[in-house]
Formats: sequence, structure tokens, C-alpha cells
Amino acid sequence: MTEDNNDNKNNGQQSKGYAVLSVVMLIAIGLFAGMLIGGIRGLKTLRTDTGRNNDVEQAIKTIERYYVDNIDSDSLARIMIESTLAALDPHSRYLTAEAAAVEEEQIRGNFEGIGISLHKRNDTIFVVNVFEDGPARHVGIRSGDKILAVDGVAVSGVEMSQNDVIKHIRGPHHTMIDLTIQRYGEKNPRHFKVERDIIDNPSIVLSAMLDNEVGYIRINLFSATTYQEFCKAVASLKMAGMKDLILDLRDNGGGALYPATQLIDELLPGTETIMYTEGAHQRRQEVRSHRGGLFVEGRLAVMINEFSASASEVVSGAIQDNDRGIIVGRRSFGKGLVQHEYAMPNNAAILLTVAHYFTPSGRCIQRSYDDGADQYYASFVGQVLADYEADSLYAIVNDSTPYYTSRGRVVYGGGGIFPDYLVRAHYDSSNYYAYQLQSRYVYDDVSAAYVATHYDELMKQYPNRDLFLKNYSPNQGYIDMMIAEAKRKGVAYDAAGMKAHREEIVRRLKAFTGSLLYSGDTFYRVIFQGDSEIKECQRHLKAQPRYVPAK
Repeated sequence: MTEDNNDNKNNGQQSKGYAVLSVVMLIAIGLFAGMLIGGIRGLKTLRTDTGRNNDVEQAIKTIERYYVDNIDSDSLARIMIESTLAALDPHSRYLTAEAAAVEEEQIRGNFEGIGISLHKRNDTIFVVNVFEDGPARHVGIRSGDKILAVDGVAVSGVEMSQNDVIKHIRGPHHTMIDLTIQRYGEKNPRHFKVERDIIDNPSIVLSAMLDNEVGYIRINLFSATTYQEFCKAVASLKMAGMKDLILDLRDNGGGALYPATQLIDELLPGTETIMYTEGAHQRRQEVRSHRGGLFVEGRLAVMINEFSASASEVVSGAIQDNDRGIIVGRRSFGKGLVQHEYAMPNNAAILLTVAHYFTPSGRCIQRSYDDGADQYYASFVGQVLADYEADSLYAIVNDSTPYYTSRGRVVYGGGGIFPDYLVRAHYDSSNYYAYQLQSRYVYDDVSAAYVATHYDELMKQYPNRDLFLKNYSPNQGYIDMMIAEAKRKGVAYDAAGMKAHREEIVRRLKAFTGSLLYSGDTFYRVIFQGDSEIKECQRHLKAQPRYVPAK
């Protein structure tokens, strides 16, 4: 038996395990660190009681004085704070000044910069995305450009992290920056002077009509701008003839609570309960909808999966419990905790869990964390693997306590929102090759290289996105280039996997290419055209009776 055949034999086990790999990757990039905040920012000053700190202060002084190695009191205090918060629950945590700024930027929905996304390959920084209306695009910077220096400081060919390069590029709006850029095929570098601006970072990545009546909106995160974006998207879709709506919250890890409740308010026809919160030091606070809204009569479906969490679950729970629409997909993550951010010295912060939230029927969908954070995430991995094997919704219910919707349907708690219609995730060994192309960032790297070398001819042939979406398909030379890049990254070619999933692989390659050429929502416009889960959700939606609000 050859080594290749051994690899193929193991693919079945590996493919079952890549759900676990996906979980680890998403947790590592902070998907579930995205908090459910009681406001958009709402920092509170941490009140201290020095009378209770004697033991802690004495411990710090003792360690500082007698510990085997030198350690300063500030570092020790931070270690103690981090350890204490970690022991409370999986979502309370200490934020450094840098981390707090990143959280604020995500929730704010914009940042100060020039409107580009970067990718570091070896020791070289490349521009991989240029925002559609950003300053960088206006001065002529494009995908594939290599950034050599920022304001005369070398950033390629030196030991500098991508985050440090971003810090050099970011800055207050209306200030200038000088970029030295090497463009593919040109001998001499170019210099671009760019004025920084406030760059919008939309939370709605796609709104489109699926057919003559069904509209589609995908939200990646709930931020300060989500509600305004949603209202604008709904108005535009209604102008295009929308009568029914699919709201896609798959992979949406949460964000800010208030925009999520504002969005729900536009979907509920009367004064229904949206959610309520309660904690040991916070009395019950109920959020209710107002009469009327932008979309209160058409059929509605909300798509969720195992990576939908926090504010996404608030939306799903409110729609389900009020019988406003159907939930389609797989059981959500199960984060029913509310955090507030409390200011600390030096712009740091404590993100502290202050309450549980409950759906209108009284469900707290928080998964248990009694056995610590490691077991908390391990139980999630176990849930994902079990759910992938389940043939029916009831096979995966682990809490049989019944709750009742407004029309008397039984729903369940026990960690996450259970869909009304289960869309099972089917994985097989042949899909492992396509998964590796994504997880090893093969699409990212090969598309960046391809666009850099073919930018002019691509833009000449496809001067606008509509032509690209309609007519472009990666040729065999491009596909061979992708296969070679995969091998360079240690992904052995799998002929069976390529044959079985060629359409999906080619579509994803096209999506990455389009996002580099046109930015905006091009990536999602390509991907959703072949998304079988959207098609299944659309089928379930159309099978529902026309929604009529109760009088």
C-alpha cells in the first residue's frame, strides 16, 4: 500500500475531525469573544473598595519581594485579574488597551485609515483588498501591490508583524501618509500620498434578491451601524419587489445588543417581548417591540449554524418564540450571557458578565460552564460532531424542558437555539481537499498572486462587477496554479476530491478573485449563488403559509 493510499484511507477520519479544527480556528480568532454588550460602548468606571484589597495587596507585595525572578507589581496584578476573570465564566476577560481599541472598532463599525486589507507572505506585505470608496482606491492603489515602506519606514523585507504595519498605516483622519509601493511588472517603485479618512466597515455583507419575491440579507456582526444598514437594505429590497425575507446569521458571533433589538423591532408587528435580562446585581429588564415596523407582514426565515452566537441568538430566539418566522439550519453556539465593559487605567478594560439573557418564552440558552472553560469549549466540539451525525432535530435535544412559543409550539433550551428545520452538515472524505485549500489559505495566496500579474487584462475584459459575475470563470491555468500553491503549502493533490468538489472549489477561487478586483460584496455574491443551504432555506420558507400578524 502506497503512502498516498494511506493518506486517502485516513481522509474519512480527518474530514470528521475538521469540524474540530474549524472550531479551534474560530475560537482562536475570537469569534466567541465577540460580546453581547448592553450598549454600543457604555464604558463604566471601575469602582474600587480598598478595604477589601488587603489580602491581594499583601500577596502582590510578598510575591514581588520574594519570588525567584524579578516581576513588577503591574504585571502581577494583571495576571491576577486575568486569572480571576477566567475562573468566573468563559466570557469575562481582561482587555489590554490594544484589545479594547479593537473591540471598540468592531462595535463602532468603522475605523480611521486608508481603506485597504493587507496580507503578509513570508517577509512581504501585500495589498489584498482595496475598499470601494476608500482613499487608497481613489489614488490608484490596487490589489497585488507590494508595500515596501510607510512614511519612509521599511515594512517589507524586515522583521515586522502585520499588526505593526497596520499601526503604521492607521492614524487620525485628515492626516497624510506616504506609501512606497512596488507594482508587479514595473522596475521602479511608486509613491502614493494618501489622506486618511473614516472608513466604513459594513456589518451587512450582502443584500440581494434570490428570486422575484424572496430577499436575502447576510449580517456578519452586530455593530453600531447594523440597524441603519438593515433599514436601508430592507427598503431597497422592497423597492425590488421583496415579499419574503431570509436573514442569514450563520457564522455571526454576536456583537452589540442594542442594534440587534432595534432590528427585531422592525420585524415584530405588535408590542411583543424581544428578550429580558436578569442577574444577581441587575433586576429583570425587559425589552419590548413597538407597533409597526419595516417588515412585519411577509414570510421570514432566519438561518443559523453552530457558529451563530450571542446577539444572533437573541434575534433567532425572539423570532422563534413570537412565531414571527422559522429558524433554519443547525443548533447555535449557546451564549446567553451579557457583558459590560468597565474602564481600567491606561485605557485597558474589564469585560465582565453582569446578567443572563432570556428569550421571550423564558429560555436561557447558555451552555453550562460549571466545569471550566476547557470543558465548555470541549462540550461545544462534542455538540458539533454529534449534530453533524444527527438525522433529526430531536436526536440532538439535550434538555427536554419544554418552553412554549406565543402560539403554543414547544421549543427547547439546553444550550443554543434549536432550528425549526434542521439542515444537516454533510461531510465526506472527498471534501477534505477543498477544506484544506481554505484552511491553509491557498485561495488567499494564489488569488493575490494571480490578480497582481493579470490585473490589467482582467479589468479590461471585465470592467465592471456585473460582467465579471456573469461571464468570468477561472481557466485551467489558474486552477493549475492553485494546485501548485497548495502543494507548496503541503496539501497533496487529491484527484478524487478535486473531481467531486470541482464546482465548489472553482466558485470559491472566483469569489476570492472578484473580491480583489471589485471589493465590496463581490465575494458573497459569488458564493451564495451555489450555497445549497440557502436553497434549502428558501424551499422551507416558501412552504410556509403567508404570515398574517395577529390582531
